[in-house]
Amino acid sequence: MMIVVLGMHRSGTSALAGALHEAGIFFGEDLIPAEDRVNEKGFWEHREIVRINEDLLRALGGAWHRPPPFFEGWRESERFQGLLDEAATLLEEGFLPHSPCGIKDPRISVLLPFWKEVMERLGIEPNYVHVLRPPLEVAVSLYRRDKIPPLVGLYLYRIYNDAITGGGLDLSATVEYHQLITEPDAVMTRISASLGFHMDEAVRARIVDFVFPSLAHCALPSHEYDPGGLFAPIPDEVIDIFHREWLDFHGEWTGILAQSQ
Repeated sequence: MMIVVLGMHRSGTSALAGALHEAGIFFGEDLIPAEDRVNEKGFWEHREIVRINEDLLRALGGAWHRPPPFFEGWRESERFQGLLDEAATLLEEGFLPHSPCGIKDPRISVLLPFWKEVMERLGIEPNYVHVLRPPLEVAVSLYRRDKIPPLVGLYLYRIYNDAITGGGLDLSATVEYHQLITEPDAVMTRISASLGFHMDEAVRARIVDFVFPSLAHCALPSHEYDPGGLFAPIPDEVIDIFHREWLDFHGEWTGILAQSQ
């Protein structure tokens, strides 16, 4: 069994992956280490999967904070064929022998055509699990971590989640972040029933010990949870403009810093 955790950055994908790990799901041996005040309990992201995703984003002309579209004929490109081979070999040799296994990196959400191709090559029918968090919380969390303006964060939230919901996936489960950290046993029981893995009392105890509400560094009042609330009057075009303006400023500022070095 292969589980693929999907969701926008800062949406709770790490919390879910960690809970799945406590339930016996293998996420790899060469994991990016935990980071204090960001993800104290780990990211659960395999270094090579992140590296492949970063290479793929660059090859497409983008980055995680400016997701690029896939161009027609990308599969026939020698560069993409090489990355497909690398990803397939990594999963076949480093993950499948440890089934049940899983992969997690928010970048997968906007690179689904690539990873679906990898799964098809290996004859895998993955179980996709989508984590959702209130968009404004995600935007504020991104600002705190990366100083990305909140309107840009909202734009990215929409792009990532639209890529998931519009990716033609048969989702095995959808998880609401706040329910996960406040009712981990109930959420993981539902997921285990959907995906077909067993949880005994010892596993339940480990999950409850791992997932707790203080994992959420940014929690807004309940009336802000509605994605159609505070920012509903702002047209998508305005958010897109803010995103483009921020990218222009980011590029210019990066150039200035490089010259000053």
